[in-house]
Amino acid sequence: INPELWITPLEPGEPDPEEESEGCLSFPGERFPLRRSERARVTGIDLDGQPVDIEVDGWRARILQHEFDHLDGVLYLDRLGDRDWRTAQKISRKQGWGTPGKSWMPGVDDLDA
Repeated sequence: INPELWITPLEPGEPDPEEESEGCLSFPGERFPLRRSERARVTGIDLDGQPVDIEVDGWRARILQHEFDHLDGVLYLDRLGDRDWRTAQKISRKQGWGTPGKSWMPGVDDLDA
């Protein structure tokens, strides 16, 4: 309940496409480079009223930040640089994503069909 995300400051620079690429089931089959903090901490209260404090680094910190973004209605695509964001928009239009009534079910629909 009432989670808060705490992250370490990012080092300046561009993301390394080999080491800092990210994907999401909300935008299936695609990956884009994205900088995330190396360390992350989430605090809050569990359903029993007890404090929760989770601190992670590396890949787990990336996942924690990614999933926390979803709680705020943010996709990793919303954090991309201009060039990658434009590429993602072209892919989205080509796939017809965002078209009313067009959706897919992970694990059910075959995206390659």
